[in-house]
Amino acid sequence: MDHNVRKLAFLCDLYIAIWAIYCVHWYSIMPGTSFDSISSLCLAINIAFSIVCFFSLQGKKLPILFKGINILLVFFLIYGLFPIINGGEIYKHVDISPGSFLIGPLRSFLPIFVFYYFGVQGVLTEKRIRIYFVVFFILYLFFFMSFNNLKMAESSRDAFTNNLGYIFVSLIPFVFFFNTRIYLKFSLAFFIFLVVLFSMKRGAILVGVISLLYVIIMQWKSSSGKQKWLFVVIFTFILYIAFHYSYSFFASNEYFLMRINDTLSGDSSGRDWITKSILHFYFDEASFIQKLFGGGADNSMYICGGYQAHNDWLEILANQGLFGIVFYLFFWLTTIKQIKIMSKETMVKYVLSLTLLGIFIKTFFSMSYASFPTTYGLLIGYCLSQYKINEKTRTIKFQKYV
Repeated sequence: MDHNVRKLAFLCDLYIAIWAIYCVHWYSIMPGTSFDSISSLCLAINIAFSIVCFFSLQGKKLPILFKGINILLVFFLIYGLFPIINGGEIYKHVDISPGSFLIGPLRSFLPIFVFYYFGVQGVLTEKRIRIYFVVFFILYLFFFMSFNNLKMAESSRDAFTNNLGYIFVSLIPFVFFFNTRIYLKFSLAFFIFLVVLFSMKRGAILVGVISLLYVIIMQWKSSSGKQKWLFVVIFTFILYIAFHYSYSFFASNEYFLMRINDTLSGDSSGRDWITKSILHFYFDEASFIQKLFGGGADNSMYICGGYQAHNDWLEILANQGLFGIVFYLFFWLTTIKQIKIMSKETMVKYVLSLTLLGIFIKTFFSMSYASFPTTYGLLIGYCLSQYKINEKTRTIKFQKYV
């Protein structure tokens, strides 16, 4: 390993470490502590480094998905600068800073450029990704258990809705990096899914179920005859263990049963009212200009009395209007095109497909574009870098053949 590669490897590790430190504050929810300033510094450092990578990659031939990302970033930048320039709070009844509207998308999308750069440089390898997975797995589990223990100490209930279920869902695509050890791959997948179940977060559970089914189907498709029998045995054993140790808990857990009954009865935790409020504003109250361009940053909070839409499409409709929906739809169309042009039956395609699928499903239940976990950015950046490397290799071979 030459000096330049070692330097890049150190930067990659440092970038991950700073995000991990930032996550300790972001997911542990410790406002008002001395850690606030450290967290803000970590965020500023990594966003600054991400912006450097972003501009260094512009003008180069990038995978098509970056076209959709670039357009979204520019669009959010335009809307996000208005409250920063004007100053003051966006919505006076909620403690939210003028820069928060812009920070979310920057925090979500910019790391993709960094991990893409490290992947193309050959620094972000599968071995390194497995190490990063372990780091984030431990961190996320710590955050998850800390939240539950805190809530249990505050009340007598034995279960709570834990929003951190969503960050655990982002770990499921990592199991494809353990393809050589099927038993480990499915043990991890089922354990992560059980944690998601314990979160009691219905949207996260839905994404978890679909993600787990995707892993199972792809494993079956990629297995040979003998491997399929081994897969069935391992899958059945792990399923039995998971069912045996979780059934008694969920069957007797009043809160879990209540959440199931709420779902079956159509209780959407107030989302129906939010949806009706935003649609009523858009179709009945908004001017023609507002219909086209929205009401500006966090306009949804004005419409819904301090609440955001918990749905990307409604949030963008309220804030950025019809043009915002068109740009967001364009982004998702580029994701479909990116997946379609990638080589068939490859691990990288499986990882990217599952990652983007999880993000897309979340757009209907939560604020997806403003809250990507770092793990999603890592997976997308790496997969796009491998596509770029493979594309370059295919071009060189074709030129030699000609």
